[in-house]
Amino acid sequence: MLTSSELDQAIAASWDRQLDWLNTLVGFPSQRGLEGPCQDWIAAAFRTRGWSVDRYVLSDVDMEHLPGHSPVRDTDYPGRSRPSALARSARPP
Repeated sequence: MLTSSELDQAIAASWDRQLDWLNTLVGFPSQRGLEGPCQDWIAAAFRTRGWSVDRYVLSDVDMEHLPGHSPVRDTDYPGRSRPSALARSARPP
């Protein structure tokens, strides 16, 4: 585990790289229906980190049984995928 000082040093060392990453992220359009390029970029960024990436379409996922589910009636989800990623720790707790 990192000490507080080591964590501060790691953050400082990657600060500019993280700002560049965030600037790219917020540069994508955020309107519904235009999210595809951002989703593709995020999935590629996750893969670059060695994470397992899955893509799914919300309309293909059965969510009606989940607590708090609220159906969406004015959005067309088919063909609009969402990425998710799984990062496995080399040293699990």
